[in-house]
Amino acid sequence: MAAESLGFEKRMRPGSPKRRAYSRLFLARLILTIDSWRSALGEILAAVGDADLWVAEHHNALVLD
Repeated sequence: MAAESLGFEKRMRPGSPKRRAYSRLFLARLILTIDSWRSALGEILAAVGDADLWVAEHHNALVLD
């Protein structure tokens, strides 16, 4: 969700900007496995901040999406 909110999904998307190209899980796997995107992990972790607090705030979105 953090990568998506930072716009990474839009920058990696291969086609139409009107719909989601990747699931959040697949987007996370892409970022972790593509060497050129590994540098983005620091930015994602900074956006998350305190992981426990972030999960608590985004829990409903994680369950509902």
